[in-house]
Amino acid sequence: MPRWTDEQWQAIEKSGSNILVSAGAGSGKTAVLSERVIHKIENGIHVNELLILTFTKAAASEMKDRIRKKIAKNPEMKEELNLLNSSYITTFDSFALSVVKKYHYLLNISSDIGITDESIVRIEQKKILDQIFEDFYEKENEDFIRLINNYCVKNDKKLREIILKICNKIDSYINKDEYIKFVKENLFSEENINKIIKEYEEFIETKKELINLEFENMSYYYDSEYMQKVSDSIINLVNADYENLHLITSVKLPIARNTSDEQKEVKANLKKAVDELLEYSSYGTIDDIKNDIVTSKEIVFPIIEIVEEYIKRLQEYKEKNKIYTFNDIASLAIKIVKEHEEARNELKYSFKEIMIDEYQDTNDVQDIFMSQIENNNVY
Repeated sequence: MPRWTDEQWQAIEKSGSNILVSAGAGSGKTAVLSERVIHKIENGIHVNELLILTFTKAAASEMKDRIRKKIAKNPEMKEELNLLNSSYITTFDSFALSVVKKYHYLLNISSDIGITDESIVRIEQKKILDQIFEDFYEKENEDFIRLINNYCVKNDKKLREIILKICNKIDSYINKDEYIKFVKENLFSEENINKIIKEYEEFIETKKELINLEFENMSYYYDSEYMQKVSDSIINLVNADYENLHLITSVKLPIARNTSDEQKEVKANLKKAVDELLEYSSYGTIDDIKNDIVTSKEIVFPIIEIVEEYIKRLQEYKEKNKIYTFNDIASLAIKIVKEHEEARNELKYSFKEIMIDEYQDTNDVQDIFMSQIENNNVY
C-alpha cells in the first residue's frame, strides 16, 4: 500500500469542484490518478462512468493496466473488470475523434472521417504559401513588394520560412479569424503599446536583478578589493534608467589572474548576465521603442494579409479533399460541443467525472474543448 502525502490524499479524495494537480515528471501523478479512480469506484461510481484522458497511447495503456490490477485485487469490484474494456480511458485525440464520428451529422460530414498523415498536409502547406507569394508578385501588391524590398536581401526564402511558421501557429488556433481580427485591431493600439513597454521595463528589471544576484554570488569567491573593481565596472549599467540605458554599449569586467575553475565559472555567469542586459537595452529610449513598434506596421500588415490568404486556401484544400489533421478533429469536436446543445448536454451527463493525466501540458485546442464540457471534476 503506497504511503500517500497529504497533498496526494487530497487529490485522491477531493470532490465537488474542479481540481488541478500540478507536479513534475516522476512525481506519481499517474499513480495518484489511478488511486482516485479506485476511490470513485468504492464510492459507487462505475469505471465506465469516468472519462480518463491521457496524451499518448502508451500512457492510456499504462493507466488502464494500473486500474485493472487494482480492481483485480478487490473481489467486490469484480464486475468492474467487465466494464473496464468499454470504459473511456483513452487519448485526447481518440476521444475527440469519437465525438466527431458520433455527431458527424451535426457538421454535415461523413461518419467514416479519419486522420490524415501530417506529412501530406505539410507538403501542401508549402505549395499553398509558394503560390500566394507568386500571386502577390504577379499582382504587384504594393505592401508586399515594399516588404520584399526592405527585408529580403538575396531572395525571399527566409521570409517564406518565417511566415510559414506563423501560419502553422495560427492554424492551430480554434478561432483563427477572430484571432487575426483581434491582432489587426489591437496590436498597435495605445493600450497595447503601453502594455508592451511595461513588460519590457519589467523584463529589464529582472535582468538587472540577475546581475545583482550573480555579483553577490561572485563575492563568495573573490576578495573585496577585486569585487569593488567589478562593482565599479557594472554600477552605471545596473543603475541606468530606461532613457539612458541604451547609451551603455559595453561593459568590461576587470581581469583576475590565477583564478580557480569555480572563480572562472561565477565570473562567466556575471558576464553572461551583463551581456544579456546590454543586448536587450540596445533599442533606444522608450519613445524610440514605441516608434519602432508603430513603424513595424509596414511589416506586420502585409504578413497578416498573407496569413489570411493562407488560412483561407488551406481550409479550402482540406474541405475539398476531406483531409483532417489531429488538430482539425479537435477543432471539429469543439465546434460540436460549443454550438450544439444536444451534443454538449449528452456529453456533459455521460460522465460523472473527467480526469486528465498531464493536464498542465494541454494546448489551446484541448483546453478549450474541456472547458466546453463544463461542470465536471477535472483532475
